[in-house]
Amino acid sequence: MGEPMRRLVLAAALASAAACSSADQAPIVTPVAIADGRYVVVGSQGFPPADQPLLQQVGLTVDMAAGTALLWTSAPGPIWLTVASRPQDGWKADCFTMAGHALDEVADLSPAPLPIESLAFSAPVLYPKCAADRLILADGTDAEQAGGALLVLDPQ
Repeated sequence: MGEPMRRLVLAAALASAAACSSADQAPIVTPVAIADGRYVVVGSQGFPPADQPLLQQVGLTVDMAAGTALLWTSAPGPIWLTVASRPQDGWKADCFTMAGHALDEVADLSPAPLPIESLAFSAPVLYPKCAADRLILADGTDAEQAGGALLVLDPQ
């Protein structure tokens, strides 16, 4: 076996050993809380094409300490919401990597159903998307995967 081949075999063995040792370690779970602030829509899923220009006007102001949020839309207009954070065992595991994942805080919103432009969210929830600089307002925590209605919001 030549020197280049020995180095390749040694590198493969070291990589395999490192992978085995990291598999024995507990995954890193990073809790991500919903951050207070004012957010604007930067994307959507599940809304009809006619709503797209209207969604550019939608925004959300969140105050977690007060347990409130103000959603402003063109129809039906501004709506005051109650924001109720779930216990941590009800948070959403998200953004998986080889080392771990994010654990996104989930808050239930009321009133429900929540009208947003031409749709009504029957089970409105709010959660960050793996980091504090993005929120998802969705019709249930599985809306992303199921193709359901949701709004993607970034800080203004």
